[in-house]
Amino acid sequence: MKIIFMGTPEFAVPALEELNNAKNHQIVAIFTAKPKPKGRKMQVIKSPIHEKAIEYGIDIYTPTSLKSLDQAELINSIEADVIVVAAYGFIIPQNILDAKKYGCLNIHPSKLPKYRGAAPLQRTIINGDKETAVCIMQMDAGLDTGDIILQEDLSISSHMTVLELHDKCAKIGAKLLLKTLDNIDNLPRTPQDNKVETIYAHKLTKEECEIDWQEDAYKIDCKIRGMQPWPGVFFKHQGKNLQITTADYSNDTHDYIAGTIINDKFDIACGKGILHVKSVKPSGKKEMLATDYLRGIKT
Repeated sequence: MKIIFMGTPEFAVPALEELNNAKNHQIVAIFTAKPKPKGRKMQVIKSPIHEKAIEYGIDIYTPTSLKSLDQAELINSIEADVIVVAAYGFIIPQNILDAKKYGCLNIHPSKLPKYRGAAPLQRTIINGDKETAVCIMQMDAGLDTGDIILQEDLSISSHMTVLELHDKCAKIGAKLLLKTLDNIDNLPRTPQDNKVETIYAHKLTKEECEIDWQEDAYKIDCKIRGMQPWPGVFFKHQGKNLQITTADYSNDTHDYIAGTIINDKFDIACGKGILHVKSVKPSGKKEMLATDYLRGIKT
């Protein structure tokens, strides 16, 4: 089967690798985000998928939008059976959704219709979910509203970070995608269960980053694990933002005011329970052990 692949970040790499190694399929074109200047030196950086496309010697396209007639004509001119989408980052209009025989297939890391939208992995961890899923979806004009072709459920451990969940879902998604393409004529399309509550996984914002110590320690721990490394979770300490990069929690009872650092181990009292801070990142500095930070400000 001839495939047009659309993807941008690291999440899409396992799927691209799986398809590139498959004997029965051929990637004929790759669409990815345009290289952007990043960092203090504003060095132009190619996306992980762009780098892989160069490695594989596959034609690369980096439009800033797919809405123009020129892009539709370009995609129509590429001989392919299906378009595969994995965290591409752009809206795909109806004329492109319908451009190929098998339409557009999307890898989505949630149990749809829960967590439709841009940040399903992060919201899964932030909300303390115990399970999730990865699915292959037949894309339609809605936001993650298409029929489900294949789905695999997975459990979430109590200390799993969003990066760990990301890597696990990316690998599962790659395997499911290959299985879908190998059996595409024989797999049913199942409409999403609209009786299930739909929760939209909106993009993370910097306004969400500041810790509210009145919350439960468990909820704060979930927030740290779900928002690290970006955008990060912080609180004000000695007038400056201090980012907590890793932590643990306990449900121990206490009589402290929420937000109080109660010992030299950097344990912090919460509305319920205690947050055990393991590592921090002071503003403008590198990550360090929480205990080293405390020693440093006392000397």
